[in-house]
Amino acid sequence: MVQGRNTSSFKTAGILSLIILGACLLVFQSYIFGNETFVFGDIGSDTKQQYLMQYNTIVNHLRGGSFSLWDFNNGFGVNMFGLNLTDPFLMVLYLLGVVFGPEHLASYLVYFQILKIVLAGIAVYYYLSCFSLSEYAKMLAGFMYAFSGFMVVWGQHYQFATVVVFFPLLLFCLEKTLIGKKYRLLLAAVCGVIVFGSLYWGYMCLLGGGIYLCFRLIQINGRKIKEKIVLLISDGCFMLLGVGMGAINLFPVAALLFGTSARLDSTTSLSQRLLESVSLWPKDYYKTAIYNLFSSNLQSGSTYSYSGFSNYYEDIHLFMSTLFVILLIQYLFTIHRQNTDKKHKITQYAAVGLVALSIGLKCGSIVFNGFSYEFSRHTFLFMPLFALVSAMMLDRIIKEKKLSILGLAAAGIGILAVYGRAYTFLKEIGYAENAFYMLVSGLGMAVILWLFVQKKWKVPSTNLYLMLVVLLFFNVTSDTALNYKNRDTVKKDDASYFAGTYHSSVEEALAYLKSIDSSFYRVEKDFVSASHSMDSLAQYYHGVSTYNSTQNGNIAAFVDRIWPQLYSLGDINHYQFKNAVHDSDLAALCGVKYILTKTNDLNVDGYQFLREVGDIYIYRNEKTASIGKFFTKTMEEQGFTGKRGQLDVEGLLSEVLVLDDPDGELDSGMRISGEQLKKYHKKKAADLISYDKIDTSACQISGSEITAYDQHFIYLPLNQKSFGKYQRAKLEFTLEVDFPTYVEISTNDDRHYKVYVRKDEPKNIAINILPDTEKITIQINEGKVNAKLTNVSAYGYKESVAYNEEAKIEFTDPKRDSMLTGRIEAPENGMVMLAIPFEKGWSVYLDGIKQEIKRADYGFIAFQTPAGSHEVNVIFEAPLFKEGVIVSILSCIIFISMLVWNIRISRNRRYNFETHTRKEE
Repeated sequence: MVQGRNTSSFKTAGILSLIILGACLLVFQSYIFGNETFVFGDIGSDTKQQYLMQYNTIVNHLRGGSFSLWDFNNGFGVNMFGLNLTDPFLMVLYLLGVVFGPEHLASYLVYFQILKIVLAGIAVYYYLSCFSLSEYAKMLAGFMYAFSGFMVVWGQHYQFATVVVFFPLLLFCLEKTLIGKKYRLLLAAVCGVIVFGSLYWGYMCLLGGGIYLCFRLIQINGRKIKEKIVLLISDGCFMLLGVGMGAINLFPVAALLFGTSARLDSTTSLSQRLLESVSLWPKDYYKTAIYNLFSSNLQSGSTYSYSGFSNYYEDIHLFMSTLFVILLIQYLFTIHRQNTDKKHKITQYAAVGLVALSIGLKCGSIVFNGFSYEFSRHTFLFMPLFALVSAMMLDRIIKEKKLSILGLAAAGIGILAVYGRAYTFLKEIGYAENAFYMLVSGLGMAVILWLFVQKKWKVPSTNLYLMLVVLLFFNVTSDTALNYKNRDTVKKDDASYFAGTYHSSVEEALAYLKSIDSSFYRVEKDFVSASHSMDSLAQYYHGVSTYNSTQNGNIAAFVDRIWPQLYSLGDINHYQFKNAVHDSDLAALCGVKYILTKTNDLNVDGYQFLREVGDIYIYRNEKTASIGKFFTKTMEEQGFTGKRGQLDVEGLLSEVLVLDDPDGELDSGMRISGEQLKKYHKKKAADLISYDKIDTSACQISGSEITAYDQHFIYLPLNQKSFGKYQRAKLEFTLEVDFPTYVEISTNDDRHYKVYVRKDEPKNIAINILPDTEKITIQINEGKVNAKLTNVSAYGYKESVAYNEEAKIEFTDPKRDSMLTGRIEAPENGMVMLAIPFEKGWSVYLDGIKQEIKRADYGFIAFQTPAGSHEVNVIFEAPLFKEGVIVSILSCIIFISMLVWNIRISRNRRYNFETHTRKEE
């Protein structure tokens, strides 16, 4: 790892780019020339379910001139810094969406992936040019890096392809600063772009870069320790300057993650997590790591039948080609033989050990994952080093004619063992064949490397090198292409997706609602068009459904403790109103004023048919007039949490506001006591389940427990005669399964509740029962699954839910989501709750006076409101955004000043040199 003159060649970089593009044409041919888009609906469908929808909302707001730092189209509302807002490549994508329309975004994504692959190869080529390496070695290493398993798998699922481009640029700058000062400003600029693009991968890049710099400073000869410390501090300062330039994104994202998001929530302390993480992974992890070193597809029959440690996308990915495996083993076998000093060898062994520990122990991943939990997202940090090792060993073999026969034999045995075993158990078309191709091309490359060092058979090096290039090209493209073949993608001619999302009757229905109602309201649907639960971002309306991997922790608490019917897919990140369309009471609490459905008879208490538009039926939720609700009774969260299982939640929350007020700062006259709570809003058992009519040949009954074996359906007959006694009724039970499965729960033949139930994780179910319901059907969507229903109970209430109608709360539809204006007519002193997520950044002004905000119903904002008429302004300012802007401006001023100073010094030196030269002449 000796640094040398910059021997980079634009010609080599150009040839490398053409080879990469040629491979991309083969890999992505069905996406470029065929009917596929780079939007996947199979395992790891976040591009379809989350990211593409987020791109849509940004583009829609920019096109509508309503862009702000808060987005009410995303679920209950989301801080825009929780999206991929400032990724440099995505900013270009947003611009294209603004110009040509959001409906074209899906077709652009493959070209951005190709662009990143090409730039990644070029970036690592220039990084390798910092060392005394041959052009052909750097070119082959750059090609392998461009199609690394991390780029191919993580890069398509998350937005991690960007970091694969920028991290080698960071290493390039660090290498350059070791030999000269002029690259330090470039180092600051690259760090600034990295941090501006993403806090998450910015953190990993800077941590990895800092560790890399320490190792390289130890290796440098001819400099005193004091000089090395000065270099370390100097580079650190310029990296910090880059962090400052990216503070405009860094500060608000950090405030979001550490202040509100449920992403970093943990029940254990940091020290405890670190201690627990100093441990080995389960053995299947290491099996996956070995397979994914040789290929990205040795545990796949498809993304659905993936058999690795975790899942197809989120497992550790180390693949760089079979050639890299051969060269890696050569490197490990020959470090001690290098023509270098003892210090270089020791640091290399230390680096190998550090990489091995960060891969092999949980603590390695938890440190790079922000000390939150273990995850193998940090392996991109090793890929440039893998490329460096590959280039070094290629030169050792090809130029120096040095090869470890023992290492080559070990690589050959590994190739035969891994690919041979994979070939025997991979059954689906293409996967076993790929394993065979990898085996043959891998052994072929091993033979070619052996021929390079042979003296008996003098095959021209040019011919051998050309054969090596061809085999490597075949090896890499075969494996890479398989990652994209036979995928469940959105098709370019899929009218149900594109026309149904962007040019459907939904547009007409939303336009009609806008023409008759100028207030701020929420709309929801009982069907989906584009995504599982994020249609609102593409179709530009305010809803409550969302899929957010950085979910607001307070909203997560609201859903978990008050409206669990919104849960979908079995975790806190997926909310779908389709699951809760029959609950008009909680919909009203959250400001869901209109329902769009394709059902012409939505028989739900509180919904009134309004209009038919195309194939859409619009219903009005008559239980709500505003996003705000007025209350004169409150109770503490602790009291609600402790008695929740005994309470009629909908009835209670229509009259009582649950507050996070442990110090009792609010008017005690508004607070109800535990005794008062007992008198009303308690659950009332109802005889609604006809146990005597349950088919006992299909299931067993024991009290309130029902067990079914190997059944696809469980039927619960209901007592129709009892329904006449009640205005509303609810069924509750706990569902357990012995195999993970989707479960659909329907009333009569109308499916309206779909949930994913995990093995050994019972799911509590609560659904409203409609008056004409004859039976509840619980449908298991897998094969032979044993299911158990426990705590089966029905509750009925003679009174309908009604919110306070004496107070009038009106908010106009905002031009920008970050500012709401309205009026409140309060008949007496009370509290107003707004169904806006409780999050740092919101401020409420009542008649121009700032109010103290309390957390209400676990997830929303509330404030005291005295009797009378009031003007109200609700404003969102992203926390630390202003501070980030100031720091970024100051840092940019420092950067520009230093750049101008350097330019002036350079010009003065040139002028003095030219003047001195003329005088000598």
